[in-house]
Amino acid sequence: MIAKRVERKMGSRYSALVGYLLRETGQPVLERSHAVSYTRISNCNLEEVDLAVKEIEAIQALNTRSKIDRTYHLVVSFPTGEKPAPEQLDDIENKLCEAIGLGDHQRMSVAHKDTENLHVHLAINKIHPETHRAIEPYYDNYKLDTACAELERKHGLQRDNRIDREHQRDRIETGRQSGRAGDLEAHFGQASFKRWLAERKEAVTKELARANSWPDAHWVLANHGLSLRPRGAGLVIANQAGNVFVKASDLGRDFSKAKLEQRLGEYRAQDETTQQVPEKAGYPTLKNDPLWAAYQQEMEPLHARRAQLLADSKKTRDEEIRRQKLAYEKSKLSIFFDTTLSRGRKAEIAKNLAVTRMKISRESHRRSQEERTRILNETTRKSWLDFLREQAKAGNRNAVKKLQRIAAKPNRKQRGETSRRKAEHDLDQGR
Repeated sequence: MIAKRVERKMGSRYSALVGYLLRETGQPVLERSHAVSYTRISNCNLEEVDLAVKEIEAIQALNTRSKIDRTYHLVVSFPTGEKPAPEQLDDIENKLCEAIGLGDHQRMSVAHKDTENLHVHLAINKIHPETHRAIEPYYDNYKLDTACAELERKHGLQRDNRIDREHQRDRIETGRQSGRAGDLEAHFGQASFKRWLAERKEAVTKELARANSWPDAHWVLANHGLSLRPRGAGLVIANQAGNVFVKASDLGRDFSKAKLEQRLGEYRAQDETTQQVPEKAGYPTLKNDPLWAAYQQEMEPLHARRAQLLADSKKTRDEEIRRQKLAYEKSKLSIFFDTTLSRGRKAEIAKNLAVTRMKISRESHRRSQEERTRILNETTRKSWLDFLREQAKAGNRNAVKKLQRIAAKPNRKQRGETSRRKAEHDLDQGR
């Protein structure tokens, strides 16, 4: 189990995040089409999703002093094939939020199940519901990592890789990659850009160390299908398209922006006046992968149908809410202007009317959720892994290679676990 914080754009609305998690935005985008299998609202007075979102945004608006983003987006991912029970998910969610100091805060949780890895999104309100103070968790990656290890033991879940506290800098190595690079390798069976570059590191660094000007440095990297680009306060080594990259300093201390500028002068971007670089095939991104393109093409009609059905369902739901609200307001006005009723009788009828409206609203919400679940089940997409298996059976050698890379991940972890147990056994024998 791995818990990661997702960075958000400052000022983005809570309702926009929830709409994305519940797949109400309607975009037929492959990477975002996840089937919702579980939702939970915590620490809110209202149980209906739409009303809970309004309640959370109202609480966020009460804090007018804090400048931080008011929402914490957390994703909890489980290994392939592992599907904890709902009560386990509830406990995992509670303990992780408590670990980062947000246990009492309002939140909405959504589980997505139509990928090889079950994962749960948590949209947490950083504004405390009672004190209205903004809470910003610090060092949360370590706290989440420690909590994940404890929860794995508590619930008997498969143990995942934990943060290396002694070697925090994630340098370019040819072994198993961590972070987003490891996620790509595990899910798509394709070597990450970090691994691809690691296999060429020795040749790249040897030639780059001999460059005595920025045009020479650009030429050396282009000769390996790479480019050198500014990003933030530093430099990155990227593919020619610039859509995948790693820090230049990951190649070694001598290749940080400061060290390179000390040797070559102030950074100069590649331009038309620099030496003509050769054309070189670089890192093959998924966009250029024919298997991935075939998978997208096969899934596109299904995604379009799902998006349309969900959009129609939402339109029907919105119209139903509008009618219910209008009927409720008319009933309230008729009670208010009824001169035959006493003030106490009016209050009693209004209270019963509100209770009836809440029951109708909850029943309507339940039917809407059932309809959504039916649509998602009917339009569940074929996973990338299943697609690869079909292609492999049809004799596609590229698909076979990708399946072998995917299968290698648990084998490495299993070997590591075996080695650990053997070391513990030898230690016990030594005692």
